[in-house]
Amino acid sequence: MNAFFVTVISALTAVAVLTRDVLTDATPKATLAIIPVVAAAMCVLWALLIRSYRTLSRAKWTVIGLIEGHLPLRPFAAEHEQTTREGHRSFTLIEQWVPVVLAVLFLVLAFLFAFQA
Repeated sequence: MNAFFVTVISALTAVAVLTRDVLTDATPKATLAIIPVVAAAMCVLWALLIRSYRTLSRAKWTVIGLIEGHLPLRPFAAEHEQTTREGHRSFTLIEQWVPVVLAVLFLVLAFLFAFQA
């Protein structure tokens, strides 16, 4: 999933940079701002998908916890307790900030492209 979004966003970035050099003075500068806006929209979709995966993962671990309640050993619960004590953060909590930061950068880039002299 991440590779798809990184690839699309990288391609959009390359197109924005290459297009910027090709535009003539007659081309409205706001035209170039469309590409970073699309990249920012892809970042929003990426963040929503990460959030969806986090929700799905949480539901799966809840079910595993219920199943473990009927077993003599609870290895997943023990692992969760240990990682919680060590201050472990969920990967998706950290991962969700990547598309947010990129979206902000792309919106700044769109603003710069639209209003450059």
